[in-house]
Amino acid sequence: MTDLKYWWEKSFSWDDYKEMIQSLLDEGKTTGEVQSEEMYHYGKMNWQRSKRIEKTFKVDEPLDELLRSDAVQPMKVIVITEGWCGDAAQSGPVMAELARLYPDKIEIKVILRDTDTALIDQFLTNGGRSIPKFIFLDRDFKLLGDWGPRPQEVQALYMKMREQELPYSEISEEVQKWYAKDKTHSVQQELADLIKTF
Repeated sequence: MTDLKYWWEKSFSWDDYKEMIQSLLDEGKTTGEVQSEEMYHYGKMNWQRSKRIEKTFKVDEPLDELLRSDAVQPMKVIVITEGWCGDAAQSGPVMAELARLYPDKIEIKVILRDTDTALIDQFLTNGGRSIPKFIFLDRDFKLLGDWGPRPQEVQALYMKMREQELPYSEISEEVQKWYAKDKTHSVQQELADLIKTF
């Protein structure tokens, strides 16, 4: 396992991430080396989703109680993401809002997956570099656990559609419908379950 303090120090703030995304979109771009009209479209659409979640986010009671309790130690979270990622647009803002609402418990930083893949390669999902990934660290930068790229229910749906070899656009549409219906409850529940194990 690479020195996670190194990755924390190499990461940047959520506010800087938001500024970078907006600046890229203003130039007709998104994050990453692959730039195309399609990637820009994904970036723009997912930025709108991300902003909507930030604006409408409400903490579910069990997670609120947990993060207010003395049982939870302060933690640092590295969010591995990219601006074009539909799953990251749904759960990244959840983690950002939790850090904003519980600053004594959660501090987050962001790193782009494709800037340096050495970190994501330690947290693969089924052998792939799926994002987002939330890497939870204690105050001494020791690994507590990780979460991602998506809640278990929608991950199962995603895998089923992949097995059926459906077109990516169709899979993406179904996944986004699931997120819209779920309203971040599954992400919050799974984060609460994970944090309880630290």
